[in-house]
Amino acid sequence: MAFASRIKSTISVLTKLSRTYTAASGRNEGKVKVPIALFGGSGNYASALYPAAIKANSLDKVEFELVNLVQAVKKSPTFSQFTMDLSIPAKTRLSWLRMGG
Repeated sequence: MAFASRIKSTISVLTKLSRTYTAASGRNEGKVKVPIALFGGSGNYASALYPAAIKANSLDKVEFELVNLVQAVKKSPTFSQFTMDLSIPAKTRLSWLRMGG
């Protein structure tokens, strides 16, 4: 459940960032800076995901998918455990997710 709460807090931060983001200007125009410093594992992912979503102009889609993921983790303890079980190879987990669980 800690995973779900980290994702939920990351979504909250990303939502706030998307609403307060201002585009870079001048010589830094190609760079996207996260306006709030985040730390830890979830912070690292959020800090990488936000600029990537901005550059791809898909911040709303990323937020929607993260919300769906959090809901799926909350709904199913089995799914929650599956996403965190490192004994299952990542390739297997990803193929299972692509098939719709």
